Amino acid sequence: MFWKCGRKSRKSRGEKFVIFETELFVRDTIRINILKELMAGSATLAVQLNDGEIENYATQIHNDMGRVRVYGNFNMAESIDGEVLTIRPISVDRVMKAVPAMSEGISGKEIAIVRSSTKQVENTYPFDETFMGLELVPSENKYILKLEYADSVQSEQPVIREETPVIEEEKPVMQEEQSVIQEPVVQNPVKDEKIQKIEEELQKDYKQAEVQLEECKTQLEIDKRVLEYYKDKDVKPVEEIFKEIQQKLDEAEKQIALFIQAQQKKTMEIEGS
Repeated sequence: MFWKCGRKSRKSRGEKFVIFETELFVRDTIRINILKELMAGSATLAVQLNDGEIENYATQIHNDMGRVRVYGNFNMAESIDGEVLTIRPISVDRVMKAVPAMSEGISGKEIAIVRSSTKQVENTYPFDETFMGLELVPSENKYILKLEYADSVQSEQPVIREETPVIEEEKPVMQEEQSVIQEPVVQNPVKDEKIQKIEEELQKDYKQAEVQLEECKTQLEIDKRVLEYYKDKDVKPVEEIFKEIQQKLDEAEKQIALFIQAQQKKTMEIEGS
């Protein structure tokens, strides 16, 4: 199931492997305290989206200009102290695979699953010589996270932590090249109105909009139970209602993401000038 990078596959020698699986929702995060070693070269992490190009995190994905990188439909963020790499899905879309290679002597490293609903670490898994790689597979509105270990060495169950410090979420920052919204010479009143609307949107607090969006999603789940009661009565089919609501939520989420990225791009250009 996993491709290997920087090491020989031990499956060819007949060893058994074990895979841990857990659900990962949008805004849940994977935290790996291996960033310092990745940047120093004592460990590497090869990353791939679907069947695309395999990229080395430190040399091809990391960007010295910022701590957060949008990689496909994932945020890859680096902690301020340079110790932790965080992977967070911002939508359910492509498969992501990540395979490590490390030198001997690296210890005390782990993979932590942090739930956005509690801001706390739910499970931890070792990141050691037995860790063969991880895979995030889309499944309806979530991902299935699969962690593969060499069974001949890995025997402990994941550790469940009850108390952990609150983890602050970081906003997505679009590091990939994209066209910058510029102010054109006004020649058409209709085009001028559109530009004015875009500028007005850029001034809005989209952090609050994200909160409202999540509240709407939560309310939708509650309303489903109420509306189910009426689905066989002489009213508009509940399926159509849900479809319209979901379309509006999707439209709002796309617009929020677009303008957050534009705001952050503009901020980065101002700071770099």
